[in-house]
Amino acid sequence: MTEPAAPAAPSSAMQPWRERLLNANVFMRYDYAWKEAEFQQAEHRITGIGCRLLYLHASWVETFNHTRKLDSSSRTKVFLESNGFPEFSERLRQSCDLMGYDTVQNALEADLIFVYVAPPAEQRSEESQYETFQQVVEHSAAQEVDFKPMFCFLLGDADFLALPKTEEEENLRGLSDFAISQEFAPIAREANYGSVAQFAVEFVPSSAANLSKEFQEKKDRKLENLMSRFGCVGQNLMHHTEKWEFYAPCESVFCHGEDDPNGVTHPSEDDTMFWFQETKGKTCDQCHVPSEKLQRCARCRDALYCSRECQKEAWKLHKQLCGKTTEQICAPNDATT
Repeated sequence: MTEPAAPAAPSSAMQPWRERLLNANVFMRYDYAWKEAEFQQAEHRITGIGCRLLYLHASWVETFNHTRKLDSSSRTKVFLESNGFPEFSERLRQSCDLMGYDTVQNALEADLIFVYVAPPAEQRSEESQYETFQQVVEHSAAQEVDFKPMFCFLLGDADFLALPKTEEEENLRGLSDFAISQEFAPIAREANYGSVAQFAVEFVPSSAANLSKEFQEKKDRKLENLMSRFGCVGQNLMHHTEKWEFYAPCESVFCHGEDDPNGVTHPSEDDTMFWFQETKGKTCDQCHVPSEKLQRCARCRDALYCSRECQKEAWKLHKQLCGKTTEQICAPNDATT
């Protein structure tokens, strides 16, 4: 018999965080892949991402407090380790201000540490990019496991990096994820920290205009050939992806899987429903971009899209649900006798 899931944080505990996220012009969306357009109304793309990540952290802590029947203890001290990339800390400091988190100057005082790990070829720090992680882990060794600091890493490519200008530079950038993984995995394992959640966030580099015409045309041809093989013709060829990943002690409740009843990181039905209702009629059902001019599906009048392109792309899945009631969708697909 399956054990019941851990109690979720009550709506009253989450409401202040919801209001802060909304005031930052960001909606919550429980998915591992986030689109650049979702953050176009935020102060800055990375600031918007940071607000959403802080909301997740707050929801996990609130759920933990509720599960343990603790007073709503403050775990809102953040340290920002940019490893020589000030854009990273500047944007996330804005996120902290908007979400009611305090940035501290000493990493050893923090509850949550954001760390940017640059691709090896782009590294600006003379020290190890994981030095702060190792120092904090060592300092907190005696703490109760559920109260040890958490980390959120941005690993590798980022929208503030200059685009590769040669094929060799591009190949090195493409291998950076593997290189970082190989370097960080044994460090995390030794610290007994594991991945809690990871998110792929697309972006279109602003520095694309600086590429030589010859290199860009060659790059586009390679991408077009690759994408056409997978039926992706017509997609934006300039999209890149950032990888954001939370880490927590492996034995903590924050590092349990979504199906583990002892975990506290799976979204609650209450919060999922709140954001579903909050975004309905305000964002495109396909690309999730906020828009005041959405077009309804002519057949069911329920699905909303920002463009014909999104409606066409969504039809592959939407046609299975279009015009059906909730009861019809939920009913077992038994053959009638």
